[in-house]
Amino acid sequence: TLLGTAARNGTGNAKANIITGNAGKNVLAGGGGKDRLVGGSGNDTLIYDPLDVKVDGGLHTDLLRVLGTGINVDLTTIAVIYAGIEAIDITGTGDNTLVLSPTKILALSTTSNTVRVAGNTGDIITVTDGWVQGADVVFLTQTYAQYIRGTAKLLVDLDIDRSTINMAPTSADFAAAATEDTLFNFTSTDFAFTDDVNGFAGVRIDALPAAGSLTLGGAEVIAGQIIDVADLDMLEFTPALNASGDAYTVFTFSVKDDAEGFSVAPNTVTVNVTAVNDSPVIAVNTGATVDEDSFVTITAAKLNEGDPDNSGAELVYTVDAGPTNGFLHFIGFPDDPITTFTQDDINANRVRYQHANTDDTIISDGFDFSLADDGLDGSTAATGTFLISISPVDDLLVNDPPVVLTNKGLTVTDGDMGTITVALLNEGDPDDGSDMIYTVTTAPSNGTLRRDGVALSDGDPFTQLDINQNRITYLHNGDATSTDNFTFELADGGEN
Repeated sequence: TLLGTAARNGTGNAKANIITGNAGKNVLAGGGGKDRLVGGSGNDTLIYDPLDVKVDGGLHTDLLRVLGTGINVDLTTIAVIYAGIEAIDITGTGDNTLVLSPTKILALSTTSNTVRVAGNTGDIITVTDGWVQGADVVFLTQTYAQYIRGTAKLLVDLDIDRSTINMAPTSADFAAAATEDTLFNFTSTDFAFTDDVNGFAGVRIDALPAAGSLTLGGAEVIAGQIIDVADLDMLEFTPALNASGDAYTVFTFSVKDDAEGFSVAPNTVTVNVTAVNDSPVIAVNTGATVDEDSFVTITAAKLNEGDPDNSGAELVYTVDAGPTNGFLHFIGFPDDPITTFTQDDINANRVRYQHANTDDTIISDGFDFSLADDGLDGSTAATGTFLISISPVDDLLVNDPPVVLTNKGLTVTDGDMGTITVALLNEGDPDDGSDMIYTVTTAPSNGTLRRDGVALSDGDPFTQLDINQNRITYLHNGDATSTDNFTFELADGGEN
């Protein structure tokens, strides 16, 4: 250990020495053993010896000096631990070589992240990993070339051969034109490698796309993965199913040269995915159940599309083979059967099936249909069959509305009487039959309506049984009239 504050030199012997400087400007050198050189708080000079174990310049600006000629100082592989070194002098007696890397420069000087290298013509410096050259820097009247890599900075004497400093390659942002539901293949030329000295070696994927998948030969690419240039033709992007859009996603990359250098700043690939029209599909087709002589609304819960591109009125159903025991119609138009309707019609509950067959033994119906969109990009229609189950209704349990089956009128001679028989006036109710009740709403004006000879007035009833038993008669009043009539309402018991 050097004591005091004066500038002193410390030199070890062939043993394993520990030589520690003081606050002055020291020169420390091992003696050929496995030495440890530790500078003090001054601007120290430490002599390079590959046998040293540790060399630490300490505080302030400290220099590692190479003595001799033809010496190769490869700080990227040497086992010596170096720290606190802000400058390296490889002048010696000529033709020396220094090898550095960005990580080694950052380890040498943790306070400034900068190393200044001095030397003469004939000396060579080799630096890996790709650098960007900045403006020259003057330090104490000496001009240095400046090289930058991230936070690491390297200043090199202009007399030194700098041709083997690996300058960073460059590339460019670009757009990839992919198509919906289709794999996109990259090629090496997509990545626009530029380097004045070195060749194209590969690409590092720095950030993955947020949508879709990036694969290499079918295997998922991971962030930070380096892909050899020979394999770039196997790099593929696949958008998510049915997904599309401009700037659909992005990922970033850095190009690599054959001297292990990478571009300084990542470039961006913007993936644009052109949409294609997908063929429509049937997503829901549950069929329906309807009571005999009734109707059912075909809702979206029963029949619905699954087209990723089109919806609503853009999707048209065409009835290719209609129902045989009923018909389809729009709500509010029960007398107008339809053969086309849209998904929007279904969504709005506008489409109905009306059963229209009195044969109770037929318990099923249905219709075949096709579903089409606008047909762009070669899309084809989807087809299907909508099945309808018919639930028979027991007429004894469910009361059907009454109907007038026969109403032929009556012909009589002037002033005579005629009988209204079942052949002239008869009901068609399947539930009540002879119990059906006719109510006179407007009595005849030119004669009298009678039951068993008793006149019937407005509001008076008579039954189908009365007609069946020939109890209802009409007596003309003899006036010179050629027509007469009465109006009535027909009702059953009103059950159900």
